[in-house]
Amino acid sequence: MDSWAYEEMVASSVRDARRRKSAADVLSSIVKRPGVSFSVAAGHAKRQAMHRLFEDKKVTVASLLSGHNAQTVARIKSECGGGLVLVVQDTVEFDYSNLKATTGLGYVNDTEARGIFGHSALALTREGLPLGMLHVELWARKDEDYGSRDHRKEK
Repeated sequence: MDSWAYEEMVASSVRDARRRKSAADVLSSIVKRPGVSFSVAAGHAKRQAMHRLFEDKKVTVASLLSGHNAQTVARIKSECGGGLVLVVQDTVEFDYSNLKATTGLGYVNDTEARGIFGHSALALTREGLPLGMLHVELWARKDEDYGSRDHRKEK
């Protein structure tokens, strides 16, 4: 396993040390094989380990990324020394309309596509060197909120 992957995961708030190590193993594996699917990059055993991790109701996006967030802050202090840090934000739509059995999805656009939104904040140096993610939030729009944009000026 790459030491950087371990460093990113060791301080996460995932309660089980074995699961933190599994996540670091998977992180290391998928970075070594860009352009292939998660399942191919991780392999069967690691994919199953991550499936068990993701099934744990106590594991959240925030708990998984907490170690990475700590490392990002350390890199900001090291690379920027109190100087300028750029934080770039973006929101993206993940369209899962073709996954008919998936639950918990909401409308993501005006074509009635179903999926989730992801909002992220990436820290960069002045030169554009990525330092890491400071924030990631995933959510699904509630069905009753669909179309509310059409009436927002009435409020």
